[in-house]
Amino acid sequence: MWSRVCSLLDWEVFVELRREASHVYAVAQRTFNARSRQELARAVSPHQGRSSLRSSVLGFDFSLPPLLDGGGSLVYESRAKVELLSDYFDGKQCHAGVVASILSP
Repeated sequence: MWSRVCSLLDWEVFVELRREASHVYAVAQRTFNARSRQELARAVSPHQGRSSLRSSVLGFDFSLPPLLDGGGSLVYESRAKVELLSDYFDGKQCHAGVVASILSP
């Protein structure tokens, strides 16, 4: 917003909105941290601790959102999403280095 219009009023509105957004983020972060500490305090084993951390970070019903394939259609099936992501990362420059580091002893 500020980069397009450079009036003093717009700057003041931008600063105020940024301040409010920072406050909301800080409150959400404190709430999340407090909830995570409570979950970890209730865990009686390392497995429960890891499980509670995973669910607090990823959520209980974590899954990848639908992806767009090369033709522009949405991909919903898990296997198709995995193949799509695999094909994407296979095309990256670092693929050969990653594969070599995995296969070398």
